Amino acid sequence: MTWIAVARKDVRDAIRSYWLWGLAAVLSLLLAIGPLLIVGGFIQMSQPQNGNAVTTDVYVQLMLGVLSFFVPIAAIILAYESITGERDSGTLKLLLSLPHSRLDVVVGKALGRGAVVTTAILIAFIVAAVTLLATPLEFAAANFLGFALLTVVLGLAFVGLSVGFSAAAGTSRRAMLGTVTMFVLFTLIWSSFASGLIRLLRENTDLTSETLVPLHLFVKILNPTEAYQTLVVSLLSGDPFFARVSLSGGSGLQGAINRQAYAEALGGSVPFYLSDPVVALVLVFWIVVVPLAGYWVFEESDL
Repeated sequence: MTWIAVARKDVRDAIRSYWLWGLAAVLSLLLAIGPLLIVGGFIQMSQPQNGNAVTTDVYVQLMLGVLSFFVPIAAIILAYESITGERDSGTLKLLLSLPHSRLDVVVGKALGRGAVVTTAILIAFIVAAVTLLATPLEFAAANFLGFALLTVVLGLAFVGLSVGFSAAAGTSRRAMLGTVTMFVLFTLIWSSFASGLIRLLRENTDLTSETLVPLHLFVKILNPTEAYQTLVVSLLSGDPFFARVSLSGGSGLQGAINRQAYAEALGGSVPFYLSDPVVALVLVFWIVVVPLAGYWVFEESDL
């Protein structure tokens, strides 16, 4: 149970070095810009023709892509050096000379950095909620809270990824290279990779759309940012089927055609392996399994 001591020390160090407050300040500013522009009159909110009030779900949709990019960056910056930094400075040997096992170090670092990221995100969302109350938007509390919690889970997924690389890598430079490579893969390449894989299978196999479409969507949700985004869409719409079909990609007329084709291939229902619980398990995988894989390498390495 000495991992608790490691986690507490990590949190105290983050507070003393102002990482927690700096991260909270940056995220708070990011989340508060939109509401402040509305309050200042720089963004005008028009009333829908159906007479319904404009809710904060509009704000959630606006911030979804922004947080999908910035939260992983913040988590990576905070956590990629969690273990390699100790190794580079020589303090890791001192830490392991205390009654801490290598597993205690990995678990403690993951929990400590995760606690810092979680606290910073929640502070930022509290600030955003306060600023939103000053706007004409109707506050949809349940969806806003769900959005905040899913954003925390996204941050924890990239903390887990970063701690895993930090445990497995021999130096901070290698850990940074590994985590940045994964971030670029998820942000810029994954969608093209998934589409290319399906195109390759379509051209070289006899698989039908009824098989290729759910496979394409499953490959896409293995990306933690895609998993996060589709869960938020499911939360806002209350329709997991719509949320999964929206992963088909494309914009405008082409996007509508893609969604229609995917909806027909799925037969109007979501397979269990594309359901919200399974998508959530993908995020749990990045939070739990990747750090444990890093520990397995760390346990076998020489300091």
